[in-house]
Amino acid sequence: MILFRFFANRPRIFCLAALWVFVAGSPALFSDEWRPRHALVPPTGVMNLTEPAAPADVLLPGPESPASAEAWRAEENAWREERLRRLRYDGSEYARPELAWTGRVYSQVQMLIWDRMFFDPEKNQYTVGRFLADVEGRIGPIDAVLIWPLYPNIGADDRNQFDLIRDMPGGIPGLQRMVDEFHARGVRVFFPTLAWDTGTRDEGAPTATALTELMAQIGADGVNFDTLEDVPTSFRAATDAAHHPLALEPQFAIRDESLAWSTISWNDWVTWEDTPYPFVPMVNQAKWLERRHTINVTDRFTRDKTNSLQHAFFNGIGYATMENLWGFWYGMTPHDAEAVLRFTRIERSFGEVLRSADWEPYTATLQSGVFASRFPDAKETVWTLVNRNEYEISGEQLRIAHREGMHYFDLWHGVELSPEIAAGKATLRFSIDGLGFGAVLATTGSPPRFKKPARVYGRAFQASPERLLARMVLSAANNRRDPGDEACRVRPAGHDSHPGRRFRFQRSGHRDRRRQRSRRRRPVSLGKFSAPFPSPANAHE
Repeated sequence: MILFRFFANRPRIFCLAALWVFVAGSPALFSDEWRPRHALVPPTGVMNLTEPAAPADVLLPGPESPASAEAWRAEENAWREERLRRLRYDGSEYARPELAWTGRVYSQVQMLIWDRMFFDPEKNQYTVGRFLADVEGRIGPIDAVLIWPLYPNIGADDRNQFDLIRDMPGGIPGLQRMVDEFHARGVRVFFPTLAWDTGTRDEGAPTATALTELMAQIGADGVNFDTLEDVPTSFRAATDAAHHPLALEPQFAIRDESLAWSTISWNDWVTWEDTPYPFVPMVNQAKWLERRHTINVTDRFTRDKTNSLQHAFFNGIGYATMENLWGFWYGMTPHDAEAVLRFTRIERSFGEVLRSADWEPYTATLQSGVFASRFPDAKETVWTLVNRNEYEISGEQLRIAHREGMHYFDLWHGVELSPEIAAGKATLRFSIDGLGFGAVLATTGSPPRFKKPARVYGRAFQASPERLLARMVLSAANNRRDPGDEACRVRPAGHDSHPGRRFRFQRSGHRDRRRQRSRRRRPVSLGKFSAPFPSPANAHE
């Protein structure tokens, strides 16, 4: 009654509009289909995810000048010893044979289950070989893949993060086969977990237990902890109880005692996009504290990834590549892709050396703006160098203690160096591209070799264009001849069995679906075609 009184006091047009809105919205208002069956906020009512750390919280600023580098190392070594003592640090997890592989992850890729390179919807099967051929053809061999089936789908219905993994094509058996295929190609497999998935269907078991059991079923190797910088001990306890040790990889740099049971982590720069990186490269705290800890730097939205790439190589750590960002393509430039290919190949070849307990960042160089880390062991030494200048630096780069029988190699260019020996010192000459990389090996062994200098690869970001595929849909009134539709009455080449038949072409998209619902839609006038069309038997909606 109140509703009709309201309408009676309003102009007719307004009343009709209001009535239409009310009727149109009624199904959404009263339908039960999409109504959440869970609380819309955490049970405590508090959103308790921590703020990601700033660079200064997880990275160590470098010395003010080359002359103060020795004092810097002494001060930071003292801080390291005190920090480990305060953490009551126990590094025994790094000696576990089951987790030794985590120390060899230098190149990791996050990919989406919807990626067309990864899954063929026509054959309903995973295409692991095609995916790896594409990505490894650009950035070189990868050591691990993070398969992402959760965001942005989670929350659209009541399914939790475990349901979304189980619902992937093929179910558990299909996932097992897919993981086995990655393993056969030497690639470890990670899946994500979401600490903020607190409002979907209750799994009926603690997250750590449910996640471990699911990963064991699939045969996965590790878990990436989205939005977290530390992993609760309950996850390590659950993996041990299940006799399926998993690599526990937080998204952000570790700052607490979880360094003891997380042998691998990301250093995600996603929250630092507007934060300038200093001219003097910084040292990763987690790597400084535990030289055996594996770190993969990632910098998803930045098109020129020079800073994050140089930071990774200066620290002797790996890189996580993210190109398909939930349907948006942020492909690596040819230059950055080549940089990842080269320095991860170098790191993979000398991984044990790069875990040296005697790591010496900011070791002496002979050129201004060129910074080097020195990684020595008993038999050989590796230097990783970055040129922070925008121009090429050539000439004398390093002057180091010489030992009889030692050979020196420029790893970046794949050539042996001819040192100038004087007073027990070897002076090494080579070139480093502007904003480029360098690497030197002192050994009796042979280096990996490369064919082309990195500067020949372009730095410019190129957007990947979307290609619209035309689909033919037969009209239900194929034999009806309407005046004005003569342009649509075409005979596709090679299909004489359907002379004069009308073809209706339609696009598909959120805007076009609204148009398609209109009964007054008329066929699109397309004129004559010279290219052949598929036969009507193959046309589909």
